[in-house]
Formats: sequence, C-alpha cells, structure tokens
Amino acid sequence: MRITQERKIAAGQEFEIDAFRPEDAPGIANLLLSVYGPSYPFDLYYDPEKIVEVCRKRELFMVVARTPAGDIIASGGLYQSAPPNRKLFEVGLYMVLPDYRETDAAFRITKYLSNEMLATSGLDGFFGEAVTNHMASQKVSWLAGTKETAIEMLLTPASMYQKEQSASGRVSCVMSFRIEHDQPQTLHLPLVYADILRPFISKCGLERTLRPADAESTLPAASQIDGTWIADAGVLRLHVANIGADFTQRLAQAEIETVADAPSVAVRQCFVRLTDSAIELAVAQLRAQGYFLGGYLPRWFGDDALMMQQLSDEPDFDAIQIYYDDTIALLETIRADRQQVLQQKK
Repeated sequence: MRITQERKIAAGQEFEIDAFRPEDAPGIANLLLSVYGPSYPFDLYYDPEKIVEVCRKRELFMVVARTPAGDIIASGGLYQSAPPNRKLFEVGLYMVLPDYRETDAAFRITKYLSNEMLATSGLDGFFGEAVTNHMASQKVSWLAGTKETAIEMLLTPASMYQKEQSASGRVSCVMSFRIEHDQPQTLHLPLVYADILRPFISKCGLERTLRPADAESTLPAASQIDGTWIADAGVLRLHVANIGADFTQRLAQAEIETVADAPSVAVRQCFVRLTDSAIELAVAQLRAQGYFLGGYLPRWFGDDALMMQQLSDEPDFDAIQIYYDDTIALLETIRADRQQVLQQKK
C-alpha cells in the first residue's frame, strides 16, 4: 500500500550501512516522501510491498543507512531502468534526510554500492544520471568510479524539486558509466561527431576498434525501433536496434505508437547502436528533424550507443552546474551542436 503520510525521524542517531532487508521497505518509502514529497515520477517507491518485490526479483539492489531503531535515514540503489541491456543498471535513489546531510552517509553508501554490491550483483556495470541543479550527485558519481560521457538536457521535471525548492525549471543530468564486464566492439563513428566521441570512448578504457561510419552502407528494408513513454516526466525514449531504409518513416511511426494520446512531449531521446554501420544515415536524418548530440553510452544495448535528443523548450545552458572540466566542454559542444542543428532547419 502506498505511503502518503511522512513519518518524522529523530535527528542525531547512529547508523550503519547495510544491504536492503524487507523490513526496510517502509522506511525507504518514507524517505522518498520526506525528500521528494508526493511527486517522484516512479510511484512504486512509495509502496513498501512493491519495493520488496522488485528487490526479490533482483531488479533493484538497495543499500540503506539504518539506525539501531530501524529508521532509514539514507539510501542508494542499483536498479533496472532504460537500457535494452538488462544487465546495465542505473545507480540512483540517493536520498538523505536533511538532518543527516552533514554526515558521511552518502559517501559510505556509494562505497558499499560500488564495491560489495556490484561485486555480487552479476551486472555488466552501472550508470548514473547526476542532476545539474547542484553538483553533489556528480561528485558521488565520481566516488563510484564512473566516467562522464553524456548530458541529458532537461530530463527531469521541476515538480520533483518543489519540496526542497532546488530548481526553478526542468533539470538536465550528466550520464556517467562504470563498466565491469565488457565485450570488445567495432564502433562506426558518424563524421559529424567522430572527433567529439573519440576522447569519451577512450576515457572509459574499453577495448574498441574505431572506424568511420559508411554513408553508402547497404540497408535492410526495415528498421527496428521501440519507444518508451515516461508520462510523469514528459520524456519519450526511442531505441533503434536496427537501421533500415525506412528509418525516418519508422521513427515517426514509433513515436505515434508510443505517445499517441500524450498532451505534450518535453524531451525526445533517440538511442542508436554505434556498431551499426548505417549510423551515418540515421544521424543525418535525426539532425534534419532537430535532434542534436547527447553523448556516448557504453554497453547500452550490450553494444555501445550514441544518444541524440530533441527539446520542446529552450534550455538555460548558463544555469546548468557542471563539476568537471571535460564535462563542461561536452556541454559547450552540445550547445553548439544544437545551435547548428536549429540553424540548418530554418
């Protein structure tokens, strides 16, 4: 049953860092309500029974900071989310009660997640989406050993931050990856992004052979594109498993099938396999429709991916807070690419 009433937790308690136990679930739901209020876009985390179920299925690996009284004062987790690679999990659900934010709870949770938890999970790795209305979660991602390779513009709605009044509009997120179990791949780099992608591929330290994408690649007749609609966030995600001669038509069809009744789409994201030699065609057609660079996503499909994105609103690039210099450089590259794409559409 969904928890709707916040329970106040006493300040100043000692706590230990531990893996999730079923009896922790009400405390996690209470923690979510305390930090985000009732507007977090994934409703299951307000429901203790659903939390227990996804943990039992190993779709969520949760770490908590637990007091001797059993109160949950902080949490973090690895969970199954957007990637088609079902062994690449997202790191998140980082929440710390305000009275405990001067403690080392978040640091110790990160250490546990990225060592003991990852070692026993059987996952290929994990990625994070660190918010940019502050820099704390970007620092946590660094502590987890991830590498920043992409930026999702205007990903999360302002309603998520109303309780703490920490954002005046939609918030962009820095994507970073830690790959534990890799597979060598040959990547085809589209010409317009080849020089941009190379350093981000290199920084991940993975075994990759890089080749120019083939603009004359022989295409199969049909594209394979699947869509996901995140209604509470206003985000449409399109995963291109295979690029065919009908790419533009199939992309439009997948969007209609996925969000036919949606009042508005704030963000469109398109994920294309970098191992597909026809990626040059897909990138050209996406740019013609107003999509611009998002970044490099290792092991997203199992194969690596290029993420491109389209926005309904104008982003405030100057309000985005970025911690690391190379990620600041990526943001400026994304800004310039978006401007170029918009000018070409006129």
